[in-house]
Amino acid sequence: MRKNLLFVIVVLLLSIVARGQGKILYDLIDLGTLGGNFSWACSINDNGQIVGWSYADPSPPGLPAPPGMQPAATLFDPTGNGNNVNLRGLGDVEQGAGTSINARGQIVGYCGGLPMSNRATLFDPTGNGNNIDLGIVGDCYSSEPFSINEDGLIVGASHGIFLLPFRAISRATLFCMNNPNNNINLGTLGGDFSGAYSINNAGQIVGYATTASDCWSDCGHATLFDSTGSGNNTSLGILAGYSRSTAYSINDAGIIVGVSETYFDAPVSALQRATLFDPTGSGSNIDLGTLGGDSSLARSINSSAEIVGYAQDSSGVQRATMFDRSGNGNNIDLNNLIDPALGWELTYATSINDHGWIVGVMSKANYYSHAFLLVPITISPDEQIQEILDFIETSVSEGTLEGVGPGKSADNRLNALINMLESTSDLIVGEYFDDAYAHLVDVLKKCDGQVPAPDFVSGEGREELAQMIMELMEDLVGEE
Repeated sequence: MRKNLLFVIVVLLLSIVARGQGKILYDLIDLGTLGGNFSWACSINDNGQIVGWSYADPSPPGLPAPPGMQPAATLFDPTGNGNNVNLRGLGDVEQGAGTSINARGQIVGYCGGLPMSNRATLFDPTGNGNNIDLGIVGDCYSSEPFSINEDGLIVGASHGIFLLPFRAISRATLFCMNNPNNNINLGTLGGDFSGAYSINNAGQIVGYATTASDCWSDCGHATLFDSTGSGNNTSLGILAGYSRSTAYSINDAGIIVGVSETYFDAPVSALQRATLFDPTGSGSNIDLGTLGGDSSLARSINSSAEIVGYAQDSSGVQRATMFDRSGNGNNIDLNNLIDPALGWELTYATSINDHGWIVGVMSKANYYSHAFLLVPITISPDEQIQEILDFIETSVSEGTLEGVGPGKSADNRLNALINMLESTSDLIVGEYFDDAYAHLVDVLKKCDGQVPAPDFVSGEGREELAQMIMELMEDLVGEE
C-alpha cells in the first residue's frame, strides 16, 4: 500500500515540475573530452563509472586523420576534472566507442571507423590497450556489443554483406567473453536483420528483429530474444500507426522501453514515439508521449522504472527527458531541473543507473557537444523538514502563502499545518520514519489542492510546498 502511495506521489511531483514549478534537483557535470570538440556518454553503472566516446586532439597514433577528428572509446572522469581515459583500440585501429559498463567495471564497445568494419571489443579499463576482440557469428565480419550485465554476458549485433548473390544481414549476438567461437546467433523473427541492445541481470535480452515479410532492417519489430539461440523470439509489437519498433532497454523486473517509428507518408505525424512495451508480446504497449512536440525516444530504464531518453518540445527542439511510465504525459524536461545559468542545453539522456544518476549529451552556444552527468542533489530528511518550515515562514511574509478561512480560522489552519510539520520533524530526528511518513501523508492532504480534504493553505506558494513535502516523503522511503 505504501509503495502504491509513493507511486502516486511521484506522479504528482513530476506533474508539478512539468508545469514549471520545480527547483534545481540535479548537479550538472561537464564530462569534457579527450582534447577534441565532441564527446558522448553511452552508459553509467551503479558505481558512477561512465563510458562513451570522445574526439581527441591531436588524433590517436596511427590514424592519418585531421587533428580532433578521431573518436575514441572513453572512460570518463565522473568528477568532471578531465582525467578521461582513452581506451585505445585493436591493433593499429584506435577509433571506436565504449557502449556499456557493468558494476564490475567491465567495458564493452567497438573499434573501427569504416562502415561494416567495426569489431566488438572488451576494453582494458586502464587504457593500456590490452583489449580483446569479441568476434562475430557465422559468416559476418563486423560486430558491435551494446550491453553487458553483471555476470559479464554481452549482447549486440554481427553484420555482413555478400555480393554473389547480393545479401545483407545483421544478427543479434550473445558474445562469449572467453571464447568467440562460442558466440550465439540469436536469430530473427524470420527475416535477415536483428540486433540486441540490452541484457538484464536475469539474462533477458531485447532489441529488434525483422520478419520474413520485412524488406529491410528499417521494418523491424521490438523483440524479446530467446537467449539459447533456439529462435523462440517474441515480437513485442509496434504502436498503432507506426511501421517499426526497437526495444533499447530492459530492467531487472523485465520492464522494456524503446521506440516506435514511422516514415513521412505514414498515417501519423510523428517520426518516433517513446514506447513502453508489453513484455508478453500481446500488444498492450504504451505511448509515452513527448514534451509537446511530435517525436520522442526512450533509451534507458533503471530498477525504479525511471525512464530517460529524449523528446521534442512544442517548438520541435529535442530535449533530454524523463518519461512518465504511465503514459499520462507528465514527462519532464531535464533542462528544467538544472541551473539555467550554466548555459548548457541537455539534448539526449542515454543512460540512468539505480541511484538516479543520468548521463547523455548536451550542447552550448558557440560550443560543440559534450557528455554530461546529472547527479541528484540530496539533503538529509531533518534538513528537508527545516527547509519546508523556513519556506512557509518566508512565503507567509511575502504574501505567497496564507491560511484558508475567515479571520482567525485562517491563522489557526496555518498554525495547525506548522504544528503538524514540527511534530514530523521530531519523529524524523528520532528516526521514527514510518510514523513521520504517515504524518506527511496527512500534511500533504492539507496543501495538495486535491479533494476531498480541504486545504489549510492557499496562494502561489502552495504547489511548491506540496512538491517539497512529496520529495521528503520519497526520501523517507529510502530511510527504512
